[in-house]
Amino acid sequence: MKKIIIVLMLSSLLVKAQNTDSTKIIEDFEAFIRPTWMWNFNYSISIPNSDFYTFIPETSYSGLQIEGRYLFHKNLFSVGFLYGWNGFYHEFGRNTINFNGGAITSDMFRTLYSNSIMANAHFYPKIKIEILKPYVGFQFGPQYNILWQQVGSYSLEEDNWDFGITPEVGMVILFGKDNDWGLNVSGRYNYTWTNLSESLAISYFALNFGLSHTY
Repeated sequence: MKKIIIVLMLSSLLVKAQNTDSTKIIEDFEAFIRPTWMWNFNYSISIPNSDFYTFIPETSYSGLQIEGRYLFHKNLFSVGFLYGWNGFYHEFGRNTINFNGGAITSDMFRTLYSNSIMANAHFYPKIKIEILKPYVGFQFGPQYNILWQQVGSYSLEEDNWDFGITPEVGMVILFGKDNDWGLNVSGRYNYTWTNLSESLAISYFALNFGLSHTY
């Protein structure tokens, strides 16, 4: 009789363990495939770098971005997209531009508008402070750039589709432990290969901050 009771107890424990393992497997699988989206709405300040600083040295305060990120594998990774717009402007004072048949000396202005349509990928390391969500990642994809230069009444406008890449590090600071909204802060370095103005490279550091929503 004792042997029968022991066998029944062991069988019960085995079935319970199997059910627990099955439940855990299902929960892990659901967490892996459960769709979670993060949307960020950012304002951007951009500081020209390298040859681009020589071309347009003034810091830009005209930048807006919207991005969507699809999080997966227990929200450790994401892939998504970004649309961004940046405007750069600088007045150089009096300059002389030489061209075929003459030259012009007058105040010179340069304006660059950059429209980015990029894919992105990010990794979110886990830390003990639950309201902080740090991340690292990068963006890459096409940019439509418009360059406008003017000296006196003489103006030159160029536009081109180019390719850029943008590594990024940042953090989402949630407004509460169980809150879906937070503050997004990140730093990026943008580098774009372009055929504008004798193959000018558009490179700048950007500080971005705005609202983040996850659902």
